[in-house]
Amino acid sequence: MEEQKIISALQKKYKFKNKPTGIDIIANKDVKKNIVFKKIEALKYLKKQKKYDLILIKQTIHFFTKTNLNHLLNLSKKRLNPKGKILIFSLKTKNNKIPCFKKMRKNLEKSLKRDEVLFKIIKKNLKK
Repeated sequence: MEEQKIISALQKKYKFKNKPTGIDIIANKDVKKNIVFKKIEALKYLKKQKKYDLILIKQTIHFFTKTNLNHLLNLSKKRLNPKGKILIFSLKTKNNKIPCFKKMRKNLEKSLKRDEVLFKIIKKNLKK
């Protein structure tokens, strides 16, 4: 839902020629009217021969293996128009102040450490 707000705000600001497309493996309710929504896995969707001005990846990198993350980034780069952009949003990995119980905090910290490794992969991949 939050990504819909981000996409909607970007669309209003930059006046995209085409409606933005949101994808998720779970069907979303209350999809904004200025967004086309598809229930599909990201790698499968990006294999289509379509080009984009913007690809937004929001708080999902932790769901990918290192190999699939590289595959996602490579496919995303191939699908960008010449001046297209990839935006990647994730939780702050250092000094995160999300309130949670002790056990949840432990799991969150473990997940955030893994995200740090994934960010290194992302930086390396996007420099290519």
